[in-house]
Amino acid sequence: MDFAVILPKDIEYICTTQVLDKIICSRKGIDWNQEIADKLEEDVKHYFVVKKNYDYNVVSSVILDEYLERNTITLPMAKSDKAKKCIEHYIKALR
Repeated sequence: MDFAVILPKDIEYICTTQVLDKIICSRKGIDWNQEIADKLEEDVKHYFVVKKNYDYNVVSSVILDEYLERNTITLPMAKSDKAKKCIEHYIKALR
């Protein structure tokens, strides 16, 4: 994803990958540990980004933080049906 050309109106959903990790842990019966998750994000955070055309990707905060700030996008965003479908597709692909 090229955030130099993606407009905010093209973005459907953005969340940290912790949101996905929590879903995966829950489904696998693994206890979620927020402290460990936060520790892993101390150096760099990763985001799951969904565009309105169902294109999605995991993006580093090194790339995305400036875009979020420049476009005054605040998180968390409401999870739309389109975002839910992309999250499910991504999680299934991890297996």
